[in-house]
Amino acid sequence: MRLGLSIRLLMFLILMAAAPVYAQQPLKQHMFEVGPEVYYHSYEEPNVMEEKGVFYGAQAGYEYHEKIYARAEVRAALGEVDYTSPVSGTLDNIEDWLFESRAVAGYDFAAADNLIVTPFLGFGYRYLNDDSAGKRTSTGAAGYERESNYYYSPIGVAALLEPQPDWKLRASAEYDLLWKGKQKSHLSGAISGLNDVENDQDEGYGLRGSVGLEKVGKTTDWWIDGFVRYWNIDDSDLQPITYLGQTIGLGYEPANETVQVGATVGVRF
Repeated sequence: MRLGLSIRLLMFLILMAAAPVYAQQPLKQHMFEVGPEVYYHSYEEPNVMEEKGVFYGAQAGYEYHEKIYARAEVRAALGEVDYTSPVSGTLDNIEDWLFESRAVAGYDFAAADNLIVTPFLGFGYRYLNDDSAGKRTSTGAAGYERESNYYYSPIGVAALLEPQPDWKLRASAEYDLLWKGKQKSHLSGAISGLNDVENDQDEGYGLRGSVGLEKVGKTTDWWIDGFVRYWNIDDSDLQPITYLGQTIGLGYEPANETVQVGATVGVRF
């Protein structure tokens, strides 16, 4: 909840800071962007385990403005995380990779002469692969590959403030409505004979916010953004675990939280 309050406070301060200094230049109708990003990643299943590490990636997007607003974007990142568990011990340098695609639409409102506010909603897909197959923890526990899939709808607001003709301040805040989560645990990679388990994890939500500075040029604009991305997901359903075809128990994906804090830079043209 404190993260959600912080995002709302950030948007409030940005909106209150807007004073009509001069008429804002019209937004470009079509804009493309590309740039690298880096962020700290923390995943935790309380009282079960946690993974922490740094991800490096890139993102690209297309944006349309003609009062109607539309945006499509993709991002991908690679990272290594360190695993810690009070039961299973520790394991370093687990390879992770993430892919995410999103499309949103909204409407640009001129809230002041130099301020545009854009509410938006859309649809997104997030995939995270966490692969410790073939590795063992400090206590001898066997690792395995885990796949996480989220299908969700971003619901948020963006603000664009132009304090000077060649500078722009950008900010956004959103709530991510989780429609469906599917987790696949490749237990067969840990112990031969075990089945791979698929769990539905459909209860939860996400929050994210960003603040950025943009230098406007004649043909290209350069920008830097700082961001926070957060997920809070509840326990999954129960699915059978089998060994050589015989049921030996039930498996589920525990409730978890993910926090990503980082920055992205790039060019718009």
